[in-house]
Amino acid sequence: MILFLTLATLVAYGNSLQNGFVWDDHDIIVNNAVNRDIANFFSLFSSADSTVAGNQKTYYRPLNRLTYMLDYQLFGLHPAGYHFVNILIHLMTVILLYFVARELFTKSVPAFIAALIFAVHPVNTEAVNFISARNSSLAAFFVLLTLMTYLHAQAENNKSSSYLSGLFFLMGLLCKEQAIMLPFVLLIFEMVKGRKDGTSIKAKLLPLLPFALATAIYLVLRIHALSTVVGGYRITDGLWGRILQNIYVIPKYAMIILFPLRLNAFYSLPHDYLAKAAWLVLLWIVIIATFLVIDKERAATKFGLLWLAINFVPISNIVPIPSAPIAERYLYLPAIGLWLIAADQAYRLYGRFAFKRTLIASGAAIIICLAVITVNRNGDWRDDITFYSRMAETNPDSALAHFSLGLAYRERDDLQQAQAEWKRTAEIDPRYFNVFAYLGDSYIQINSLEQAEYYYKKEIEVNPDDAVTIYNMAVLKEKLHKPHEALLYYERFIKMQPHADENILAKVNARITFLKKTAGIR
Repeated sequence: MILFLTLATLVAYGNSLQNGFVWDDHDIIVNNAVNRDIANFFSLFSSADSTVAGNQKTYYRPLNRLTYMLDYQLFGLHPAGYHFVNILIHLMTVILLYFVARELFTKSVPAFIAALIFAVHPVNTEAVNFISARNSSLAAFFVLLTLMTYLHAQAENNKSSSYLSGLFFLMGLLCKEQAIMLPFVLLIFEMVKGRKDGTSIKAKLLPLLPFALATAIYLVLRIHALSTVVGGYRITDGLWGRILQNIYVIPKYAMIILFPLRLNAFYSLPHDYLAKAAWLVLLWIVIIATFLVIDKERAATKFGLLWLAINFVPISNIVPIPSAPIAERYLYLPAIGLWLIAADQAYRLYGRFAFKRTLIASGAAIIICLAVITVNRNGDWRDDITFYSRMAETNPDSALAHFSLGLAYRERDDLQQAQAEWKRTAEIDPRYFNVFAYLGDSYIQINSLEQAEYYYKKEIEVNPDDAVTIYNMAVLKEKLHKPHEALLYYERFIKMQPHADENILAKVNARITFLKKTAGIR
């Protein structure tokens, strides 16, 4: 079974070795000098995550960052090596899930089914293909390793394994903070079991002490590392609104899992999502009906429901997620509960179904379809143009998709296509990320000065505080032989940026003096 799981995983993801660096990979990996020097090893654990030019983020995932450092030592900046590591981590996580599930089911077949679904389901393609999302798969690996070690410690009453599980748990936390939910899963599961076997609460809590110690160590490291970058905010600000969002988010995730045909790296949360009442009500009826129909007394299903519910909390936006409210990679760890439930219920159905060959054939067909979708989805991550083109195709009203696709075309020196994408961006959202300024810059590159003037003017209309565009407009006005207008823009820049770089201020003041002199202005 291990061999088959290995082959299935490699078949599903083998073509991702052809993919390059895309999206945030450029900032987090390619252009990030921190990854290139092994001497930065210790600083990884004492500082926040950083991107290109050392810009720090409000993340603390040092063990994940360490893997990028090791990748660079092994592969340089050859993306195939990084993708190979991502596939390897996913494969090891698949195998770990099989062993953990076998402990829960006490049977190999349903454990194999759960691991096989996990191995090939397209919802995991983002976590496997997106190198910068490695934190999700790496955290899941250590969480499952922790769980397997914990179960072994409980079965053998082995204290060494118990403390080893605490160490693995700490490693999971150092990959991604989402790992923090595992002790809550174990605590509730053990409490439920305790009521049945008569074990005292104290006896159930003692094996969890290594997790408490690991959590304390992690929090000390995290607080120290993020002390200079985390701004003050209250979790209560907008809390009820974020909780309410799950009326839309949960059915959306259900659709992504059940019908993974138009997967996207960027899902926006509609401002009017409550207006989609009919769609939401229907999906909620399906979700609730499914919950009512399944046999919740089965141990594996009970554990899967508990796993899913508790691990969903970190991705429910109760605590705001900085990157995006919805993402496929967020499901990598929580959806393991779903795979356990699906395997358990399928195995139960198999025991009651008269036409067993039909059921096996149907299950095999579903697995093959999922694997084919995964193979096809891997190709979306080939390069930036392919990636953003797919994003724009599946989400045509996404300003982010079209703007980023424009940037990708500019990198290929295809300014005509870049301009087309930026114009589409401006149609969707004229205030999006200085898009008119980018258009103006692009027309400067091809010496179409009147067009550049038009777009700089549009940028200043929608963003009057854009000092860079105001400066560029002043320079452009000089090229267009409009000294009086150039002077006005230079003076406006000085008023907006009185403490700008001394060299820039000196240059602008020199131009103001020159223009006043040549134009006869006092």
